[in-house]
Amino acid sequence: EKLAMSGCVSPHLVVVLIGDDPASQSYINRKEAAAKRCGVRSTVVRLEAEVTEAAVISEVQKRNVDPDIHGIIVQLPLPAHMKPDRVIAAVARNKDV
Repeated sequence: EKLAMSGCVSPHLVVVLIGDDPASQSYINRKEAAAKRCGVRSTVVRLEAEVTEAAVISEVQKRNVDPDIHGIIVQLPLPAHMKPDRVIAAVARNKDV
């Protein structure tokens, strides 16, 4: 809030969650609360467990080119049909958190 009022850019974090793993959801809830306390905007992109790896990579790439997004986290674990290295590699280096 103070950042926005001072004219500074408020950082924006995006977390990509695939599936509905309870432990991952709990972890993301804590990330959202911590971001709020720090004045960081956070968005969770929730995708079904059956989504294709290509669709996940496409979602990540959309966020890579969005100048309003400053950081991206792909929440692990990923569904068994995905290769984590490929999905994580899709995150732009300057936005990898």
